[in-house]
Amino acid sequence: MKNYKEVYYWPQGIGDYEYIEKIGYLDRVKIVPANLESMRTLLKMGDIDYVGTRLHGGIFAMQNFVRSIILIIDNRAREMREHYNLPTIERENIDELEHLINSSWDTNINININAIKKWKNQFA
Repeated sequence: MKNYKEVYYWPQGIGDYEYIEKIGYLDRVKIVPANLESMRTLLKMGDIDYVGTRLHGGIFAMQNFVRSIILIIDNRAREMREHYNLPTIERENIDELEHLINSSWDTNINININAIKKWKNQFA
C-alpha cells in the first residue's frame, strides 16, 4: 500500500471479501466488483499494476497489457514461471516485492507455440 496512491481489491472467490475485512484493510482499498468486465474496465484505465496471489487474475491483467507480479502460493504459478517466464515472486521473498514494484522490467512470456500446435494436431 505504501507504493501506490490507490489500491484496488478484486475478490474472486468465496471468502475473499470477508478476508480483506478480517485483516482490517476494507477501508484502505477500493473494491472492484467480482466480475471480469469490472476488472477489465479498471485495467483499461491505465497506469496500474496487478500484484496478487491469483494466478488467473495476473494472467488476465497481462492479457489486458498490464504489468503483473504474481505472488506464488502454489506450484501452478511456480511451474508457469519456470516454463513460461511468468513474472512471479515467492511468498517467502515478499521483502523483495517493493523493489520489484519500483523497478522497471520487461514482461517476456515465452510460449512454445510449436509444442501447442503439436498437441492440437493430435486431435485433427
